[in-house]
Amino acid sequence: MIFIPPMEIATRIMTLIDNAKTELILVSPYISIDNWAKFKKCLQRAVDRGVNITIYARENANQNLDTIKSFKVNLYLVKDLHAKIYLNESYAIASSQNLIQYSDDNSIDFGYSTETEEEREQLLGLISQYLIVSKPAQPKIQDVVKMVEKKEIVIKVIQEHKDGK
Repeated sequence: MIFIPPMEIATRIMTLIDNAKTELILVSPYISIDNWAKFKKCLQRAVDRGVNITIYARENANQNLDTIKSFKVNLYLVKDLHAKIYLNESYAIASSQNLIQYSDDNSIDFGYSTETEEEREQLLGLISQYLIVSKPAQPKIQDVVKMVEKKEIVIKVIQEHKDGK
């Protein structure tokens, strides 16, 4: 892994978001981007490119996630989450920095970026092992519509089978 100087961590996280082509996973217990215009623009560009975005945040934290929910993301809440990992399909960053503008402006954080696919896969493995079981913050309307459409298709196929078509 490559050390990221403290003053560059937020910039590198936003670059990771901008470099995402298909997949983006953001793990941060505390998220506050309401007034962080630069970060919101990066996230919106990823949404506009059709990147599949999954965000894990802390379930039992006193925070407003409405801004994050306004983006087309899969938001999961994890009890007692404290890890911070930012990952796209090419590389990952493990850091002490939360997705909070205050952290970017004031905190002294450390971070590392992966150098190899093996390192990225190790971080992805941690996410899969510890976070995949988390519950969604709220189902997205698109997911509900897809479930209804699939159910209607299954019902139609069953009916056609019964009718001998």
